Amino acid sequence: MAEASPDILLVSELFPPAVGGTSVLFDGLYSRTDTLDIAVLTDSVTSPGQHDRHGHLRIYRSALASDYWGLTRFRALKHHWRLGTEIKQLAKHGKTIVHCGRALPEGLGAMLGRKRDGPPYACWAHGEDIALAMTSREMAMWTRKISGESIGMFASSEFAAAMLRAIGAPESRIDVITPGVDTEVFTPESDGSGFRTRYAPNGEPLLLSIGRLQRRKGFDLGIKAIAVLKTTMPDVRYIIVGGGEDEEYLRALVDECGVRENVTVVGQVPFCDLPKYYAACDFFVHPNRIEGGDVEGFGIVFLEAAATAKAAIGGDSGGVSEAVLHEKTGLLVSGEDVEELTEAMRKLIEDRAYCEELGRNGRQRVLDELTWDRAAEKMLAAHRTLSDLAFS
Repeated sequence: MAEASPDILLVSELFPPAVGGTSVLFDGLYSRTDTLDIAVLTDSVTSPGQHDRHGHLRIYRSALASDYWGLTRFRALKHHWRLGTEIKQLAKHGKTIVHCGRALPEGLGAMLGRKRDGPPYACWAHGEDIALAMTSREMAMWTRKISGESIGMFASSEFAAAMLRAIGAPESRIDVITPGVDTEVFTPESDGSGFRTRYAPNGEPLLLSIGRLQRRKGFDLGIKAIAVLKTTMPDVRYIIVGGGEDEEYLRALVDECGVRENVTVVGQVPFCDLPKYYAACDFFVHPNRIEGGDVEGFGIVFLEAAATAKAAIGGDSGGVSEAVLHEKTGLLVSGEDVEELTEAMRKLIEDRAYCEELGRNGRQRVLDELTWDRAAEKMLAAHRTLSDLAFS
């Protein structure tokens, strides 16, 4: 007997155990929607696994990743056509709506499947994906077409929603679903004493960055700011947690700036250690910037820091001003100016009461507005509206 079609089929190259904000977003939302039957079609390389379940979710793995997002090459056309066929097969026995992780590349397969009597689809937009698409005439064209033929769009920030409107998506078809955070995992009660002892054993100021090590995150600016700050605060400590293509560049920059005693590039760590790192630090630093058109769409790490009652310094670009409220839950800087970042760091180090107040405000804000349960409720409400539209 054929397995019943899900109510929702999430198609995303990125899903646990893959790391990164997109993977965290989809895990946080879809794992909390147990009132519907949900399946996930994810990549067999970036999201490998041996199990066909993730909580109540059914997991299917296939070769989703592609190095080309258009259709002008035969190999690419074959790839996206096959994905459309797989989507049709998984949704052929019921009323399924496909939730695509992005318009490109996942939405292209869904659109091709839809043209062959496949299920209707909606696409997620995060900001950086739309910005990347706009750097190519072909990708921009496909993004507009895929979005235009979808039955709806989910934007993970107001910033992403604005980008959708800019490419012609109607306001009535955009639902903003802001990410959340697990306030029971990321909590002020987490025990960060072990990492505090390791990196700041004598009570030194301890600053923290967590994220993928790539240029737009601004960790290089953080290292340069520490080099300036250490001239008056020689005991300041800064740890950078995460993996990525910039790891060797950042390690070399630490030596170049002469801050080996002050800065530690930790590398990738297990997820279970992240709450402890947040708890260990005095405040969080993520001075992101726009780099080659790449932009921070929101920044779930800011919510994780806030949930742990830590103030944050963020770069004022993309959707970060939605994650960090300037002078309420943290400070926003340009992400381009070393001196500006240095002074923001200095302010939070010297004014401990102000720093702690920002952290408390951040914790209260996520409790009131930014939990995963609240975000999942919004996503489910949006899905039901689309389902009524598609199948009534």
